[in-house]
Amino acid sequence: MCNLSQGIVESTTERNTLDSIRNLMETLNLTIEEAMAALKIPESEHPKYVSMLED
Repeated sequence: MCNLSQGIVESTTERNTLDSIRNLMETLNLTIEEAMAALKIPESEHPKYVSMLED
């Protein structure tokens, strides 16, 4: 896969993951950490998503 295509896929995946985290937080009243755990997001990626959600 070329770099541009890979970047688009990664960006889309991150956006979908953020949407999923937000939906779990809103629907089930979960914390950010609980939502990421429910989605089985690796702990090494937690800071990235926390930062993205705070913006």
